[in-house]
Amino acid sequence: MSKFYITTAIVYINNTPHLGFIYELTGTDVLARYHRMIGDETFFLTGSDEHSLNVERRAREEGLSTKDFSDRMAEVYRQIESRFQISYDRFIRTEDPDHVKGVQDFIERIKQHDDIYKGTYEGWYCTSCEEFKQDADLRDGFCLIHPTLKATYLKEENYFFALSRYQDRLLEHFEKHPQFVQPESRRNEILSIIRGGLRDFSISRSTVRWGVPFPGDDRHVVYVGATPSPTTSPASAMAATRRSSRRGGRRTCMSLGKTSRVFTPSTGRPC
Repeated sequence: MSKFYITTAIVYINNTPHLGFIYELTGTDVLARYHRMIGDETFFLTGSDEHSLNVERRAREEGLSTKDFSDRMAEVYRQIESRFQISYDRFIRTEDPDHVKGVQDFIERIKQHDDIYKGTYEGWYCTSCEEFKQDADLRDGFCLIHPTLKATYLKEENYFFALSRYQDRLLEHFEKHPQFVQPESRRNEILSIIRGGLRDFSISRSTVRWGVPFPGDDRHVVYVGATPSPTTSPASAMAATRRSSRRGGRRTCMSLGKTSRVFTPSTGRPC
């Protein structure tokens, strides 16, 4: 019997569910049910991403604390999943204590490898994407993803992950393991990005208070883009699924509704 671990992307809860969310959820549910049917020991994870400036802003608009708003919206998503009979094994929230601990442990492990440093980020920021943008990501100062939203120029102290130092190692890994990413078109796409030059990126915010406290510096919270990774991969998620990973190997699958793509980073095989 094989082990199969599958996760959706965790959803922002600043608004009610939309069709794309249901599409991703039902597709992932079909895969989970299939693997249970053929006898695989299966664990299906989904959940909510609550640590967002947009969530904080929406809570203020409704006259609620961010925690109360998040509690209410997480329940809305749970009810939708119940209505569609989604067979998840766990609905994880970024506010859950084991998730918070998982994120902080994740950051601590990176720090132990000296891959985090403090600096100042200065640039254009899209409040809806909740990320800094390069010039190529903007047109006349407006975000390409949100063309009616003008980017804001920000300057703040951040902690950075030193991604650039991994460029040569990643290229070497892809050359030695050509099956690591499939199909070949996606492998070539990622190789093109790596060869184009990897930049260090921000993993904290010092002007936001709603989020996972950054280990060792309570003036910062972990950047919203960094917190889902431990949720849907090894840190807190695997702590929650330890009973499903004690024996033998496992196949891991992440379903992403936004790109209509399902991939298996651990095996390179179809889900």
